[in-house]
Amino acid sequence: MPLLSTNDLAAMKAQHAALMPDTCIIQTFTEAAANSYNEKVVSYTDGPAIDCGYSPGGGREYDRATGTIGVKSASVRMALTNTVTEKDKIKITYLKSEALSTALTCAVADVNRSTSILVVALKAVA
Repeated sequence: MPLLSTNDLAAMKAQHAALMPDTCIIQTFTEAAANSYNEKVVSYTDGPAIDCGYSPGGGREYDRATGTIGVKSASVRMALTNTVTEKDKIKITYLKSEALSTALTCAVADVNRSTSILVVALKAVA
């Protein structure tokens, strides 16, 4: 017997969707042939705008296992139907349904897939 029924999973996905009031764009990494300096040419292609839930992070987090205190990373939640790799970037264009005058662009640090949602850890872009 499965741990979650189809109805349970659908309910979890609906709850997660309600917690995604922001809008993001996944910028997909592409690498072209080397230029005249023999350097790889890197670019990012914007995907469609998607619903997401941005958490800014910055707070402190205590790890019981190691006894250390670290800084909580920013993250974004999105539907499992999205594809994200650690080479991509995430551009946040709306927070709480309010358009940002300048989009917030972050590099992907880690991608975690759960039963009903994708959680992407972010890092600042220099």
